[in-house]
Amino acid sequence: MTYYDLHPFSEAQALHAAERVLYLIRNRRFFLHIADKNVYREEDYRLHPKVFAEAIKLNRAHVDAHRDAREQAREAIQQFEADNRIVAPTVPQGKSIVDYSRYSGGFEICRVYPLTAFAKYVPKSLETLVDKLFQQRMSDQTEDDLAPKVVRGYRESAENLATIIWEQLQAIDAANPDNNRCLVLLQSRIDMGDSDINRDFAQGRVWDMQDFPFAVGFLFYEFSKEERIIQHDYAVFSTSRKAHVHVKHWSDAEPSINYFKDSGYSCKVMFATVL
Repeated sequence: MTYYDLHPFSEAQALHAAERVLYLIRNRRFFLHIADKNVYREEDYRLHPKVFAEAIKLNRAHVDAHRDAREQAREAIQQFEADNRIVAPTVPQGKSIVDYSRYSGGFEICRVYPLTAFAKYVPKSLETLVDKLFQQRMSDQTEDDLAPKVVRGYRESAENLATIIWEQLQAIDAANPDNNRCLVLLQSRIDMGDSDINRDFAQGRVWDMQDFPFAVGFLFYEFSKEERIIQHDYAVFSTSRKAHVHVKHWSDAEPSINYFKDSGYSCKVMFATVL
């Protein structure tokens, strides 16, 4: 059973999600992730074969078109060299006399969920959210363990963060059972340790896809405490080196969240957004 069997799309959600994925392929060159069969944790990074049938067909045809063109070019070069008695090259293992790249937009599409799969994690009220964030900040400490000034600071921080998250949850209508939006999980293919003039470590590739990072990060984190989404990875929901929302969920630990993580990354990173 796969993740999408557990979180089915309604007809309206399926139509919307399929259109959004096609948009990402055609307009962003965000192609579908092709899992490495030797990496067990990537086996379930794929899309629902019926909901996304058109996108899967398009992605496969695009791969085939590039491979066919490479094969034709290879045969033409080998024939030319044979006709002109040019000795065949010694090609290193894993290499080809004709290289090709699809020149992706820097990210691959790994998973797509209906946003309603996360609806149960939306707090009932702003006050409930404040209390949750305050308790997370307190961790294993009690108010008696800390100075009153520190406790007041923790509660004020929780109130400020909760207000941001709450407003974004309302903006995406996250608690609505008829919501047609989808959560899309992408994996980076570019160097995430660098940055552009905006200090964006994703180099502007998803700059306009992070309008609700606090809400999406909150839902992703709460969901991940019950059901794993990523396998031994980092997930981000915004991409500024100054501060971004970040979830860490390694294979041997519970997930953790940092709403104000700084710096970039020296590894592949998952990016989640609501479309």
